[in-house]
Amino acid sequence: MNKIFLICFIFLFAQAGVWAKSVCDFTSIDSVQVTLNPLETISSKESPEGKIVEFCVKNNVYYKDKLLIKNGEIATGRIETVATQGMNGIPAMIILGNFDIPGLDSKKLKSYYIKRGFNMTYFVLPIKWALTPLPPTGSLTNLIFGGTAKIKPKDDIVIKYYPEWECVE
Repeated sequence: MNKIFLICFIFLFAQAGVWAKSVCDFTSIDSVQVTLNPLETISSKESPEGKIVEFCVKNNVYYKDKLLIKNGEIATGRIETVATQGMNGIPAMIILGNFDIPGLDSKKLKSYYIKRGFNMTYFVLPIKWALTPLPPTGSLTNLIFGGTAKIKPKDDIVIKYYPEWECVE
């Protein structure tokens, strides 16, 4: 019975395409940093999930004296997740991913970037606990929200590229 279940399980996952289509050798830890700047402001209040955003490469990127990317190249990325700010000072968050940089293999990128807004929980929670003995007053801190997350064009987004990784499809 267990063998039948295992075979069905493997078949379903193979049909769903869950397994990666490419296999990479991650033994090398040599990496180069690619610094990007967004061309427009990305905000947790105004930018939707799934939006494609353009970035400008800030510096020339070299690996073993070979130029990989020139300064000023245009790259793209996607807004993967936007978590809005919450009660009790919880900040908003933006997660960028799925970067596509011309001249670089996207399978060799460790490509995600997280930006959080101002965290007010360290100020709010002590006040909440101090007001808790007075029944309705502790809930008043629910009205204090955390900061919005913004990525401005002057902000540096650092992505790591591993040129030694070998990926086969």
